[in-house]
This record gives sequence, structure tokens and C-alpha cells, in this order.
Amino acid sequence: ASHHYPTSYHTLTSTLSSPLLTTLYSQHRITLVRALCDPSSDRRDAIRAIVQGDGDGGGGADRTIHEFNDLDELLSSSSVSALCSLVLIAVPHDLHEAIAIKAIKAGKTVVLEKPLAPTLESCHTLIRVSADLVLEAGVTAQAAAQAAKVESGLWKEGEEGEGGMEATDAADATDKAEAIARSVPMLIVAEQSPYWEEVALAKSLIDDGAIGSVVSAAGYYYESMRDNITSGVDAAGGLGWRCSVARAGGGIVIDGGLHWLRPLRVMLGKEVDSVVGTIDYRSPALRMEGETISHALIKMRQRNTECGAASGVGGAGGAEKPLVATYSANLLATAPMAHDVCPYFRVTGTEGEIVIKGTGLFANGGGGARLYNDEFPEGKELFDADRQGAFFLGFRGLWVSVAQTLRDNNHKAAHQTVKDAGADVAVALAIYRSSETGQWETPSITGDE
Repeated sequence: ASHHYPTSYHTLTSTLSSPLLTTLYSQHRITLVRALCDPSSDRRDAIRAIVQGDGDGGGGADRTIHEFNDLDELLSSSSVSALCSLVLIAVPHDLHEAIAIKAIKAGKTVVLEKPLAPTLESCHTLIRVSADLVLEAGVTAQAAAQAAKVESGLWKEGEEGEGGMEATDAADATDKAEAIARSVPMLIVAEQSPYWEEVALAKSLIDDGAIGSVVSAAGYYYESMRDNITSGVDAAGGLGWRCSVARAGGGIVIDGGLHWLRPLRVMLGKEVDSVVGTIDYRSPALRMEGETISHALIKMRQRNTECGAASGVGGAGGAEKPLVATYSANLLATAPMAHDVCPYFRVTGTEGEIVIKGTGLFANGGGGARLYNDEFPEGKELFDADRQGAFFLGFRGLWVSVAQTLRDNNHKAAHQTVKDAGADVAVALAIYRSSETGQWETPSITGDE
């Protein structure tokens, strides 16, 4: 794998420095690290120490991890580039599109850190690139299969059937076709929140009717940089490139707040119809150009079939009526915050509710969730009290999913991660537009649907 880390304050250098994430990386590593790209030798040193720390993580037989200042240098080294089949990109948001496309054009599969991109235009471009890869993979596989059959005598132009050849010959032809199709790269966006264990369990319980029909949902992302274990403030007390709207695409909503937008979609099983919201700048110590606080109403298409029009939950004749969720994001510099009492999510149904606790962003935070319904009127803890990791355990599920997508050469699954990530950005940008217009705004992103 080729890891790429140009000019980024928050890179996997800091993320993987968490003992928990280091453990998860070593347990779920899917390939060898062949090269590191970053203009900072300190960041390269930190990553190398992590991937080589478990004894066989880096380099291969000679344990050599090649180092470069940027991706261009790596690609210009034909011998090293040939070793690299996958590029993991963790860079400032404004560099996502250009670096991802450069790697894909070089034939490398890309795993891209969220967000997909900071603008609708860049998101559209990357969605189209991903859609073209899906199409190319299908065409390549079909052509390769036909060529392999012709080569093995299974099929001749103008003939039908397999010409009486052995089934094993057909299997060999198929294997050859699949091997050729694997030469088509993929674009995968790494967003861990769908694999956040609390979110996944809440979705399962909601789908099973544990709280009846959902009537309201709320997500609240809040964090003080005094507690942040992956970024923290820089030497000047700011957030580096994250302070720049041009680089980040906005403030807290398009950054950490995205991890709270996706779970609302996941748990409720619906997409965002429209949003109305506001943003503000209330933490001057962070010196951010983008917002540090946001509140929004998110209208989601949610069908409630158990209740009729008289209840006000469903529409006339049981027609679909949108569910309006609330969303807030709040970032502070050094002030302590009430994580022990204020939940990250609260989903209320006609027969109970589920609360996801607000302690999940700490390395040793247990996180957790509680279920309230007639069976558990006082609430039932859904996770062990001594559990640690919470939010960050979602990376385990993420990398298992990425590995499976790569093993299966599943271009359609990869493309779905791109479309989902584009939808996240579209919601964030709609909140920004709404703050300016004071109107409901529809998240939209042109391109592949």
C-alpha cells in the first residue's frame, strides 16, 4: 500500500498514534505498507514507527518502506510504484479531488478519507470518476471473458454455447477474465460512522420495532479540543489548515460534524429531503474562518405505516410524511463539556426511545447506548460497562468492509461509498446555504444516481 500524507495538520500520523487505533490497524491491516508520501519527515517517521512496530507491518521481506515528499515523486519511481496497488489519502479537503484522480489515472485503487470533497463540483467530478470505473470494470470483465473463452477454444465468433469444452476450461477462462478486470482501480471513501457500533445496533433495534414507529430524532456533535485525541490544536492554538474555509470547505459541519449527519440517515433508513439551519462563529480562540456552531432541522422521508392521518404521524391514507430530525454541532477550544449527561443521539418512537451516550470521543470513553420501552422502562444498557473505544471502534468495521470490497473486487460497493459520501457533503453544504438564505434548502449533487 502507498500511504499519502502531504501538508496536513491532521493526518494519520496523529490518528494512528492513538493506542487504540494502532491496535486496530495492526489487527486489520490488509496489505503491506510499501511507501509513505509527505513533505514532513517527522510525519513519515511517526507512521513508519507505527506500521513497523508489530514486527511485520511494513516493507516486505527487506522491511524497506520507501519515502517521498509527494505522490508525483512516488509515481515517477517505476520500481516503487509497481509495488503499490492502493493509495490511502489523508490530506486537506481541497486536495482530495486532484490527488485521488492522479492516483487513479496511475492505475492505483484509492481509499480516500472523508469528506469526499469540499465543493459540489468536486464531489460531482469524483462521483463521475467512480461511476466510470464501475462501467470500465464491467466492460473489461466482459471483454476479457470473451477473449479468454476464444483463447481456450470455448467460444468462436458466430457460434453459441461452449463447444463441448470441459467445465474446468470455462472456470479457467472466468478466472482469467476476473484477474484482468482487477486491473481496473476503485475509489473507496473511508467513513467509519456507519460502522459505529452504537449506531449499527440502534439501526437494528429500530428496524426490529423495539421503539415502535420513529417520531423524532436528534443528533448533537459537540467537542472541546482539550479532549480531542486525534487532532488537538497546533502550536499557535488553532487548527491548522482546518481554520481555512478555502481548504476545509467550511467549519465544523463539513469536518467532524459529518460523522453525525450520516448516522441519522443510517439509523432512520431514509435520505435527507431538505434542511433549514444556521451557523455561527462562537469560539474565537480557535481562530476558524468556518463555523464553530450550527443548528439545523433536517427533513427526512420516513414512512410510518402504523398510524393514520388522524394521528398526525402519517399522511392521508397512510401516505409518506417527512420526519424532521434536529442536528447540532458545537466546537470549543478549551472548555469542559458535559459528555457524561448529554447524548450524541436520541431517537424517539411511539413505544420508546434509544439514546447513544456522549462519551464516545475519548480513547478510554466507554460510549454506549440505552434502550427504553415497555420491557425496559428504566432503560437497558446495551454495551458492557468496561468497554472502551466507542466511536473509534467503528474503524474496525470500516476496514473489514474495505478489505472485503477489495477482495471481492466489488466496484459497485466501492462506488456506493462515494455516492454516500457525496450525499453527506451535499447536506452540509445545504446547511450553509440555508444559513445565508433563511430558507429550506435541498441537498443535491448532480452526477451518477
